Amino acid sequence: VIMKEGSDQQRQEWCLQHGETAKEYQLIRRIGVGSTSTSYLARDADGKDMRLTFIEHEKMMERLKFKAHLDGKTLEEGEKDAREKCNLELEEQRKRIERVKGLGDEHVCRIFDAAVDQGRNQLVIMSEYLPGVDCNYAARMLSRPQLISLCTQILRGIKFIHESGFWHFNLKPSVMK
Repeated sequence: VIMKEGSDQQRQEWCLQHGETAKEYQLIRRIGVGSTSTSYLARDADGKDMRLTFIEHEKMMERLKFKAHLDGKTLEEGEKDAREKCNLELEEQRKRIERVKGLGDEHVCRIFDAAVDQGRNQLVIMSEYLPGVDCNYAARMLSRPQLISLCTQILRGIKFIHESGFWHFNLKPSVMK
């Protein structure tokens, strides 16, 4: 993955290398931040909007080092332990993405692909961009019948995921639209 910055328009572009082919994405704006990741609305060369999620090695390392410290390990032990676990976790996430790639229905966001940014040692996940607000915000504005409809759609998506043989380990209102 090569980051290119356009000084004339102050924009960032990412060029993701997949074997012999490369695909460029223009980062439009940040749309989410998690404990180990940051997501952006991006546009590919064909003008298609997508979500690019960067699983950030440094954030993951800090979280794992903190956990090791809480487990009573020394700084050196925590650093070594975190490095090993971080590399394994990134590889496991890449494998999970390969298994679910393309899976989806009208109630589930599709994951198209993933690539590793070797320069920054982070995983980049390319997925469907879903405009709108998350459930935390939407639920405050909905009537009871609308809220029941929203919950029904969410449950249909969860049912689809489970029937496809998968579990979602980060299911919370802030990741649902």
